[in-house]
Amino acid sequence: MSEAIADVHLGVRFTVEAVPRSGGFEGRFAILDAAVADRVGRDDSYRPTTDNLWATAQEALTYATEAAHHAIEGIPAFDKGAPGS
Repeated sequence: MSEAIADVHLGVRFTVEAVPRSGGFEGRFAILDAAVADRVGRDDSYRPTTDNLWATAQEALTYATEAAHHAIEGIPAFDKGAPGS
């Protein structure tokens, strides 16, 4: 069973989830506010996919929260270059 929490960052509602996978937990996020969902990343491209397997559910939730914050703040995804470029 996965663990999930809902939160708000800069006025944008989102959820994070820790999903059990073979060898650990995968962290993911979803933007809940439809009005801004098209302006922020939906996929977790803020770190390479190979880095998204965590030993504990709490680590996965922490990672997913950080990735959601980056998406909401408009920080470019890992595969999109450095901020401001």
